[in-house]
Amino acid sequence: MAWTGSLLRGYVHPDVNLFHPLPNGDRGVVALKDVKEGTELVVLPTANTLHMPTQELLHSSPEDAYSEAAHFLANHAMKPSPFIATVMLLLAEMAKGEASPFATYIKSLPEEVDCLLAWDDRDKEELKGTSIEDPTGGASTQGTFDKEVAPKMQERPDLWPAPFNSFAQFCRAAGLVQSRAFHMVEENWVLNTRQEGTDLYLIPAIDMINHASNPAHRNSSLLKLNSAKTVQLGDGEASFSGFFLMKADRDIRSGEQVLHTYGDHSDAALLQTYGFIDDGNAGSSSSSSSSHQTSSPQVADRSGGSKVQAGDQGQVTGKAGQGSETKDRGAPSSSAASVGSREPWVNPHNHALVPFSLVEQCTRGMLAEAMAGQQVSGLACCQRWWRIVRWMAVCWQRRW
Repeated sequence: MAWTGSLLRGYVHPDVNLFHPLPNGDRGVVALKDVKEGTELVVLPTANTLHMPTQELLHSSPEDAYSEAAHFLANHAMKPSPFIATVMLLLAEMAKGEASPFATYIKSLPEEVDCLLAWDDRDKEELKGTSIEDPTGGASTQGTFDKEVAPKMQERPDLWPAPFNSFAQFCRAAGLVQSRAFHMVEENWVLNTRQEGTDLYLIPAIDMINHASNPAHRNSSLLKLNSAKTVQLGDGEASFSGFFLMKADRDIRSGEQVLHTYGDHSDAALLQTYGFIDDGNAGSSSSSSSSHQTSSPQVADRSGGSKVQAGDQGQVTGKAGQGSETKDRGAPSSSAASVGSREPWVNPHNHALVPFSLVEQCTRGMLAEAMAGQQVSGLACCQRWWRIVRWMAVCWQRRW
C-alpha cells in the first residue's frame, strides 16, 4: 500500500490503482487489468484504521494499541460523541506530523472539503426551499467547538498544540470525517430493523473508492470481518485478526472504475454529507469525501456513507435480537463508470416535501363534509388526495 509503514500494513491488489485521475479532475480507484469476481481488492486490519475504541475494546487491547489521545477521550468525565471524538483523534494525529503512523495517509487527504459544513452563508442561500435549508440542524459549529472541543484541547495542549487546536483546523478535520468516515449500522434480525450505530472508522485506501447511487454501476462491496487473515506482501506475509475487506462483486474490466455504495441515500443526504450529487448514470461524476456503509458480515454506511459487513469466516457475528453491525461511509466519490446506461436513472430514495398546510386543508374539507352529514365518496377522496400527489410530483422534480 502507498501508506503502509511499520504499523500500517495492508494489501492492495496489484491490478488496482488507488489514485487514478478521472476526466472530471477527481481521483478514483480503477482496475489496471481485468479483475475476476470475488477478488480481494483491498485488505486493511481494523487496528490500522483511525477510530474511537469502546471502553471494552480499550481495556482488552494492549496499552499501545491506541493513542494517548484515545485513552484521554475515553476516560474523560465528559465523553465526546463518536463524531467529535474521531475529529479530535484525527487532529491529534495531524499534530504528530511524520511521527504519526497515519502520516502518509493524512498527506493524501484534501486540503479543502466541499461538504456543507464548509459552505458560507451566501452558498447556503442556494438551499432555501429545500429539505436541507438548515444543513446543521440549528446547531452552531462554532458553538460546538467552544463548548465541547476547545476545553478538552486546553486540558492537553501536548496532544493538541497550535495550530491543531484552532477552530479552522477543527472545521477541516470535521469536514474530512463527515465526508470520509464509515459509520457502522446496527442490524436487528429479530425485529428486522436497522439503525445507525455509534462506531466510526477512517479507513485508509478503502476510503478512496467512490460511490454509485445506481446499483447497476456498483461492482464491489465492503466487509468488516472478525476472523484471522494472512496476506502475502512483497516482503513476506502479514497476519492479523479483524480486518476490512473490499472485494469485487462481479468481473471488473480493465480501465473500469471500482465503485461501491455509501448507503442508499437521497440526493439531499448525499449533498449534505459528502458534498456531491450523483445522477446515477454512467459518465456522470460526483466528488465526495468518504463516509461509507458496511454490513456484518457487517454492512457499512459511510459518515458521512457505504455499507460494510462484519462476520467470522463470512458469518454474521451479531446475535439475533442484539444485531450485527452495518456501516455507512463518508470518502470522496465519483460515479463515473465505464458501463453505459440506456435510460435515465432516478434516485428512488429522493423525497418530496408536501406543505402541511395543503394536507391540513384537504383534511379539514373532508372532516367538514363528514360532520355536515354528507357522505364523502371514494371519488371525492381520490380527487382531494390527487392534489397532494400533484404537489409531490412538483417537489420530486426539484430532486430534494
